[in-house]
Amino acid sequence: MASLKQRIRTYFSPEEMRKHTGFIQPAYTYITRLIDRIDRDNLFLAAAGIAFNALICIAPLFLIVFSILGFYLDPETAIDTIDSYIESLQLFPVQEQEVKQLSHTIVNQFIDSAELAGLVGGFGLIFASTALFSASRTVLNGIFAVQNTKSILVTKLKDVGMLSIVGIVVLAIQITFFSASIMEGLVRAAGFGESVLSWMEPLSSTIISFVGVFAGFYALFYLIPDKKMSWRTVLLSSAVAAALWTVARMLFTYYITHLWRIGNIYGPYALLVVIAIWGYYSAITVLLAAEIGRMSEERTFIKRLFHPETLAGLRERAMRFSGKIVTEEEKNL
Repeated sequence: MASLKQRIRTYFSPEEMRKHTGFIQPAYTYITRLIDRIDRDNLFLAAAGIAFNALICIAPLFLIVFSILGFYLDPETAIDTIDSYIESLQLFPVQEQEVKQLSHTIVNQFIDSAELAGLVGGFGLIFASTALFSASRTVLNGIFAVQNTKSILVTKLKDVGMLSIVGIVVLAIQITFFSASIMEGLVRAAGFGESVLSWMEPLSSTIISFVGVFAGFYALFYLIPDKKMSWRTVLLSSAVAAALWTVARMLFTYYITHLWRIGNIYGPYALLVVIAIWGYYSAITVLLAAEIGRMSEERTFIKRLFHPETLAGLRERAMRFSGKIVTEEEKNL
């Protein structure tokens, strides 16, 4: 029976170390290639451009929201609705009061011009969203090496259609969350204790949120590029983007809740700072997931290209072309 010293010496032998650390070199190569692609495609600069276009979409979106509140609700109900939403954001007390006061002022101003604000917001949202989709398409086409051959008119019509699809996806996510609330009520009515609800509620919320985010990213990677990507590439890119986005949302929420101090400096405008930072990170998440999906697609192509059967077929064609091999069919010609 081998002694402990011999076992340790055997375990740390060069052969065993190469066996146990064989994943380090491929992982290092993969990370290095990913960093090179990020630098080559100017990922952070492209993410900043996409985030800027997304930030522009917020202004007309707010016009539409306040127009709807002012048109369909009376001032008191609209203000109560906004207050409940602001309270759900869990801002700092001073910052929360300033945001509420600013929102109340805007709602009161929009009561008299709700129709005009909604019209301006609608056209503004269409214009800003088409710019956002165009920027996203340009960057994704560069990552996936897609040539844009469509006319500007077709592209703009596709962008308007994408706006409708985004609205449907958001509506579906809201319905999903509403269904989760109904299920929670049914669980409470069934008599389950608080111990079950304490872990069931956050778990179901996380799962539903992940599924909704995954569906949104899947639609993005499937519809925005000018070339139909393979389902494996779209699935991998969507899964990576949804996972990174969900984890980052949890960390970002914790940071904003416990460590954020910039609200004391910027006051109510700190919310815009938060939106800008989050939009920038979301754009980075999308582009990073696209890079990973593209690398996986290239790796699959190389594996197929250098597969033994593929190489044998290429070798046979080359020899046939050079006249070294002549098939029976060619002899009868």
